[in-house]
Amino acid sequence: MNHTRKKLLLAEDEQLLSEAIREMLEFKGFSVSCAENGSDALSMVRETRYDCMLLDIMMPVMSGTEALKRMREEGIHTPAILLTARDDIDDKVAGLDLGADDYITKPFSFDELIARINSVIRRRSGAVILSAGCVRLDTLEGELSAKHSIRLGPKETDLMRYLIQNMNRDIDFSLVMDQIWEDDPDTDKEKLSLYISYLNDKLASINADLHILSDHQSCRLTELESA
Repeated sequence: MNHTRKKLLLAEDEQLLSEAIREMLEFKGFSVSCAENGSDALSMVRETRYDCMLLDIMMPVMSGTEALKRMREEGIHTPAILLTARDDIDDKVAGLDLGADDYITKPFSFDELIARINSVIRRRSGAVILSAGCVRLDTLEGELSAKHSIRLGPKETDLMRYLIQNMNRDIDFSLVMDQIWEDDPDTDKEKLSLYISYLNDKLASINADLHILSDHQSCRLTELESA
């Protein structure tokens, strides 16, 4: 049987690293196109449909985050993994808020990179529409809607999906982290609490009838009480 090779876009300005990653990915069966900066990556993704993008954050001409921001503004929702040399939670959250599906910190193992690529592609291919109360979640587009609509980041989408699927259940933080951040063992309760705060702000902004209750140990999605 002839299986179609998954097409990847790799944007990395360090030539030796780019070549090493490309060779490894092609050995694993992927088809890889390379860009040396964010501007080239933006031009390439406008012309070609890729299954996943690997974008280095720090690149000349245009950074990976700026390229990703412009892609999302243009309606290009190709799954994206950010490559970063900085282990800073604020940078990572900022990248995810721009629409990245995941990130990986250099130096990384090739096995970890392959696992994250496959996870992102698999997650995007399983998109569904979920509803709870007056809220509707499009898991592919990351659109959360009620009286208004708003775009969620990929991890926010995963978290919202999990909470809707477990509506009115108290869920221990450790279980949520295992389910949503299984590929990031460094995730802690502080980070999860931050994401819950983001989601509650966004639920309020669309006039949703849902709210996430949390005591920093467990959380529960529930309907707001009528006034």
